[in-house]
Amino acid sequence: MGLTRNEDDKDLLDSLEAEVSRWRDIQEHVINANFGSIFRAGTALSKFASSMKRHADLYMSSVDNLRFYSVEQRFYPDGGHESVPFIDPLLDYIIGDDDALT
Repeated sequence: MGLTRNEDDKDLLDSLEAEVSRWRDIQEHVINANFGSIFRAGTALSKFASSMKRHADLYMSSVDNLRFYSVEQRFYPDGGHESVPFIDPLLDYIIGDDDALT
């Protein structure tokens, strides 16, 4: 019923996340040191980051909907600036497209 991932898929996701982390480290060294992250105040979380951490949530109509996802599901935030539409295969499955999750 849910998406299945094999070890190759997990390895690929891990390597992509490592690559993102590496690029983030590189970017931190090329950005003006006077411009900090909106999520940090020195070594502590900023008030904004604390608020986001406290209030951020996976929005869904019911927590029961989590049963449709694997325990290994990785949730990523939308890139709000990106214009590529995302069609959730779970939503397609729920509304009747039985091939959406295969």
